[in-house]
Amino acid sequence: MKSIIDIKLGSYLENVLNRLIFISVLELIAVLIFKESIHTFIYFFLGFNFYKFYIILFRNNRLTSPLFFVSIVFIFWLSLGNFLNVVLTKYTDESHYFEITKLVSISYLLLLLGLATGEKIKFPKIKRPYFYLDFKSAALILYGISVFSMICSIIYNYPIIKALIDGNYFGSRITMIYGRGYLNVLGQFHFYAIPFLLMVKSHKGLKINWFEVLLIFLSFFLVIIPLHRGPVLALFLTYLFIYNDFKRPLPVKKLVKYGSVTVLLFGAIIPAIRGINRNSLETLRNEIGIHTWNLSHYIGMTEETGYFGLKPLTMALAILLPGHQEGFEIWIKQFSTINVNVGGASMSLIGEGFMEYGVMGVMLNFFVLGMMLSYFFKKRNSSYGYYFLFLHLLNRTESIIQFGFGKVLLTLIIVYVFMNIINMFKPAAPNATI
Repeated sequence: MKSIIDIKLGSYLENVLNRLIFISVLELIAVLIFKESIHTFIYFFLGFNFYKFYIILFRNNRLTSPLFFVSIVFIFWLSLGNFLNVVLTKYTDESHYFEITKLVSISYLLLLLGLATGEKIKFPKIKRPYFYLDFKSAALILYGISVFSMICSIIYNYPIIKALIDGNYFGSRITMIYGRGYLNVLGQFHFYAIPFLLMVKSHKGLKINWFEVLLIFLSFFLVIIPLHRGPVLALFLTYLFIYNDFKRPLPVKKLVKYGSVTVLLFGAIIPAIRGINRNSLETLRNEIGIHTWNLSHYIGMTEETGYFGLKPLTMALAILLPGHQEGFEIWIKQFSTINVNVGGASMSLIGEGFMEYGVMGVMLNFFVLGMMLSYFFKKRNSSYGYYFLFLHLLNRTESIIQFGFGKVLLTLIIVYVFMNIINMFKPAAPNATI
């Protein structure tokens, strides 16, 4: 299958990658040279990132490129976040200004090297047994999955809805969902089933019917109820990517302009709604800088405790076990000296990697992320399932970079299994594809 993007715009990934790798190597060398003067030269390092942004915007002008969206997210949350923290002298140890700036530079370079390596590797084709299913039958199955998932979501969110009506929402929002992780998992399937169906219909040129419009609105409503930013943004980006690839390629420059304003407003308004007591400027600065600010605590912690290995990932999967399973972000906040008035301590992919295996863990995490994006980008045109899987992974990189693999590991596994089951179905006829 081919999207409008593939037909009209093509890809210039390799040339842009080589240029960005060269700039990133120069940046890392500059960081090492000016090790003792990070505060003085931080504006110089920010200039490297503005130049990267310029290259991406004018040379890789494609929203769903494996490079464009990921780079924008990285520069916004980690590079800009580190810049703010250095300028405002927020880190807890003087040596951390160099250490964290170095980690940010290394991370993006390894992400690029992972993308470049994935471009070169040829993966063997996997032979599958095939079954036959026409589009109408497949659509009915997806309807059934979506409705069942929404019922699970309503049951899962019922205490939240009740507390919202009773006016007791803010004090008990987190504890109300303890011990019901299985319902949360089942309640997320409509996140994937409905957008997948709409992607297939868009590719086939079929109109969306009234029932599907109703499902879309119900899906958004159920996602919004807990007032968590991540799921709302993920669902919105999924529909945005599908529209961009199969309906109309959107002007990336306008997306960056309006998207930046939206992210800033969203980041400032939602914490205020959730009762986080900060003024707007402080909230905005904190939202951007928190993902690198916590690195200062993590570096200090691991000097005393050693590294935690794969604990962030195993704790993320433990949510499927009976009873209340504490997430790593909440556990690490209690274990450390981090003082934040939110559910868990933000760790970022850099923080997760550092707490796992130090600098090597950081390098491995970003290299693996780049490899995964390259792999699914190359596989996306082989089936609807792989195309959707790539779009899902691409939009979840926003959470992966901010919070680590552990934050999205379970949903990535669910979507991967879900899409591979769909890939088992072979179209009965060219006009009955799914």
